[in-house]
This record gives sequence, C-alpha cells and structure tokens, in this order.
Amino acid sequence: MQTLSEEQLVGHVLGQYRIERLVGKGRLNIVYLARHQGAQRVDALALYPLPAHFSNEARTFFPAALP
Repeated sequence: MQTLSEEQLVGHVLGQYRIERLVGKGRLNIVYLARHQGAQRVDALALYPLPAHFSNEARTFFPAALP
C-alpha cells in the first residue's frame, strides 16, 4: 500500500477534482484547494486520512482514494 504525504497529493486527481494546494491540516482532516474538472470551479476538499496504526485488515473497510 502506497502512502503519500499531505504535500505529495498536490497535483493528483481524486475523482473529479485536481488537488491544487494544501490549505491546512487539523487533527482529523486535511483541507485542500481543488478544481472540479467538469464544472471548472474551485472548491475546498477535506480528506480524512486513516490513522497509521490501522491494520491492513481494518483498512479494507475504507475506500482508498489513491492506489
């Protein structure tokens, strides 16, 4: 399983959104400025990363955004 840092997500496409820049990081989520590819609008996109201590079995219950 590949894990990317918060900064490494910039430039990637998640669903219909291209991540443009990191806005901020809290205890539970990370907020990015992202451009919707179809509507050509800019939105705030909040991601909720899984804790590092989750086992591979526990991670199967959550959809992965990136390979």
